[in-house]
Amino acid sequence: MTTNESALASAPRPRMDVAGVAPVLVRNFAPLAGVLVFGWSIGPFLLMSVFNVAFAIGCIGAVGVTVSQRQMSAAPVRAFGMLADVLRMLCTATLAAVLFSALFGWVVAILALGENAQVFDRALLWSALATIASCVPGMLARYRHDVALGIDEETRKARDQPVVFGLLSSGGFIFILSGYAAQFGNHGLAALAVLVTALFTFRDLRPDFMRAAAPRGRTPTRRR
Repeated sequence: MTTNESALASAPRPRMDVAGVAPVLVRNFAPLAGVLVFGWSIGPFLLMSVFNVAFAIGCIGAVGVTVSQRQMSAAPVRAFGMLADVLRMLCTATLAAVLFSALFGWVVAILALGENAQVFDRALLWSALATIASCVPGMLARYRHDVALGIDEETRKARDQPVVFGLLSSGGFIFILSGYAAQFGNHGLAALAVLVTALFTFRDLRPDFMRAAAPRGRTPTRRR
């Protein structure tokens, strides 16, 4: 098995311990906490879910670009340089998530306004900050993994495309729900939030299932 094939087969995934599972739970339970603790309506919950998906996709893209730049420079990765890379990746992913949420979250915003509900509040901001912070360990692990193994861009794309497919499918599921969720009432909203959280948590803890279900792209060329 070549280095690229080994990297594709052993893409980083959350460890089944506290350090690996806790960030996934924080990221996915933040919108659920808004419903169960802060009394959110369906609008803010779905809007936060859109931001969650957008930030995860932004992290994948930011890591890919940063790793490519690091490989082109061929400079050794030092502590200060790694910190600068992490901050740059966080800023890039956050900006991408905000833009994506603004472009595609308007349906959710209109839904919330139709309910006479407040869309943006302090709890929503804290939920977004918790989502961003929880993604740092996984983003750093992916960055270190790709830099250490020297995975080329083609292999990274082949590895990440099924994950992005799963995230985009989750976003589509959220938009479908936005057209019907207002009919569920308070108890239905709580049940819906629990269901969505469970599905998305399983998606993040077992990305191998998404890789198996995603459409197959072009296989990376085998290098001798």
